[in-house]
Amino acid sequence: MNVSLDKAKHDSLNITIGVEEEKNCIIYGKHLRNFKRIKVEKIFSYLSPPHYDALILPVPSSYGLFGVKSSILSQLVRLLGADFLATVQDYIVRKYLGEQPVGSAFVLKSPCPLFKYIIVVAAVRIVSWRGDENAWLDPGYVPIDFAYTSLRAALLSILRLNASTKTQAINSIFCPDLFAIRKEWLGGELLNDEDFDLLVQQLILAMESIFHSSKNPKTWSEGIILQRQILDKEKKQKREDILHMLVTGTLEQRGLYTMDELELIMGCLKNDSRTRLAAARVIAYSITRVDSHFNIPKNDILHRITDKNAGCLGHLVDLAIQRDITLHTEIPFEELEISQNEEIGEGTAGNVYRGLWKEQRVAI
Repeated sequence: MNVSLDKAKHDSLNITIGVEEEKNCIIYGKHLRNFKRIKVEKIFSYLSPPHYDALILPVPSSYGLFGVKSSILSQLVRLLGADFLATVQDYIVRKYLGEQPVGSAFVLKSPCPLFKYIIVVAAVRIVSWRGDENAWLDPGYVPIDFAYTSLRAALLSILRLNASTKTQAINSIFCPDLFAIRKEWLGGELLNDEDFDLLVQQLILAMESIFHSSKNPKTWSEGIILQRQILDKEKKQKREDILHMLVTGTLEQRGLYTMDELELIMGCLKNDSRTRLAAARVIAYSITRVDSHFNIPKNDILHRITDKNAGCLGHLVDLAIQRDITLHTEIPFEELEISQNEEIGEGTAGNVYRGLWKEQRVAI
């Protein structure tokens, strides 16, 4: 299917993560509460999910084999039926000569009335389940970028289908709990909060790469930064590493992960003439960029730098007056979504409406 995706419509696409465990539901909700396209729903069983246009089905092997023991996949397989598994394997044999490339996905009509389509995702070559006597080489291995790979591949296949049809075939998407699936594929290995944080970070990065493709890497160094964001569990870095990133310009592209990093950069701005301008540029960029999950929210940065006793706003303003930095962002009109029926104020110069800019609520 040879279609261009750069103009593929995705305005009404939304994703629901179905979660059985209450604890996981709470953690997903905490991380994803600011993303209008994705919501979390507590479900009793994967055997009786709500109706959606499409189901994302991450399979434990690129050969279309379902032998790995997984409660979630077992329920979904029961829901779809044995004939559907045969259809998956037949498709992989015909279209991929028996091995679906890792990081790819394809769309099949659903045999289950709860879904119109099934998105089959090859997230791994094959899972070496710890309980399998043949898993001697690397038992319990699941790639750390499993969530990013799975969701991005699924969304690309959905956009491809939607771009090839007159009307948007898929609007609502159901995704199983990828954290719980990864845990099962690891043979029940204990995963911690950092693992969960990383997985959710990957889901957000995958969505941003699709819905805000202008933010995707344009240079080699930007690609390295994205790779680091996808794979790094540990966001805290040593002072020397942060200062090196500051001097080389990498920190300005990557953004600030923690308040400790912000304090260090503010100290450079106020006290170190050698790194003053670089520090100012990092802060200026951090308060004008679009918020993302892995960076400090802009409001937190603004609150800290405007603190009367320990802030650094005066230093930033001095550099802005000298035109060494810019403290505002010029927004192209085409990036705005204006709600004409939601007027929230008026004045002598015009009316103010509620709207959206890159999924953030704004006044226009």
